Amino acid sequence: MLSLFFYELIQSQPTNDFFNDVNIEFNYHNGFLYAHHSSIAYLTQSYINGYDIKIGKSTNGEHLWEQLYRYPELGIGFYNSNLGNSDVFGNVDAIYSYINVPIIKKQKISFNYNFAIGIAYLRHCFNVSNNYNNIAIGSKVNAYLNFDLDFKLKVINRLYLINGLGFTHFSNGAVKKPNLGLNLLTYQVGLKYFLNKDRKELIHNKISKIERKNEYSIILSGGIKGISPPGGKMYPTSSISFNGYRYLNLKQKVGIGLDVFYDNSIDMTLKMNNNGTLKDIENKQIDLYSSGIHLSHDLVFNKVSFTTQLGYYLYSKLDRDFYSRLGFNYKLSEKFLLNLTLKTHWGKADFIEFGIGYCFN
Repeated sequence: MLSLFFYELIQSQPTNDFFNDVNIEFNYHNGFLYAHHSSIAYLTQSYINGYDIKIGKSTNGEHLWEQLYRYPELGIGFYNSNLGNSDVFGNVDAIYSYINVPIIKKQKISFNYNFAIGIAYLRHCFNVSNNYNNIAIGSKVNAYLNFDLDFKLKVINRLYLINGLGFTHFSNGAVKKPNLGLNLLTYQVGLKYFLNKDRKELIHNKISKIERKNEYSIILSGGIKGISPPGGKMYPTSSISFNGYRYLNLKQKVGIGLDVFYDNSIDMTLKMNNNGTLKDIENKQIDLYSSGIHLSHDLVFNKVSFTTQLGYYLYSKLDRDFYSRLGFNYKLSEKFLLNLTLKTHWGKADFIEFGIGYCFN
């Protein structure tokens, strides 16, 4: 979705001055694997060493949202790193899109936050025959998520020095077990170089206040998930959500909604004993459904919305109270949107939702 965001930006600008605000960036990363599980801590053998290469483009305010977010930078990148244990976890390669948003921006310095999402390929994953110690990652293809805080200092005309702290996460969203995920905490140092000395002048328009308006949507999503033990069957999942939003301003909206979930793996979960044997019971079809109510907050970047939700189950056959969502919506038009969210229980992935929605006022 951020790739669509970046594509939309470059398509809207004339070709002859596109390279005025393009830069190349290289960063070296050093840090450690944050062991959120004792078995991962036991396997950690070394510090993290990695690098990334980025191609970015600064915005200049031609679109309203660019002024709202203090003229952020959009781009794509490549990431490579070891994961603290070459035998069990191996190395990782990732490609991603990112947005870098200034918190403080002056002529020669800036303090920024950076969010990136992409696809990662991990060399080693769980294998019952030769890599059964890797209970963190069950598939070689995973999601790449990264959040950084960085400080940029202008050294000479087109060259900047970068220092930053970052958090990186790898997970397959419970599509395939095991899926504890891997978390990296790193310090980064790097250089950024602009290809052209000519920079487009920033546009400063008076930003009008939004009329506090309501918006509603219906989103239908589907997905798949795996459950323990590893290597088992994949189960279909789906959901339908009814959402009501209220815009606080041009950058934010809050909302409330109702959800109905279908999870075919619940049948096996209810039948499974603690020792791995199955109970001789027959579950009803309604047991595979659950429902809940959620509160949401969205950050709006033009057609892309970064959404977070916290929900409470009104009905669930399993013993659980709260759920949460983290993800993106992309507006195809005034009426239709694409949805990509990860549903979790206290940070533990439940399943990924891929969906389409209908919006109305």
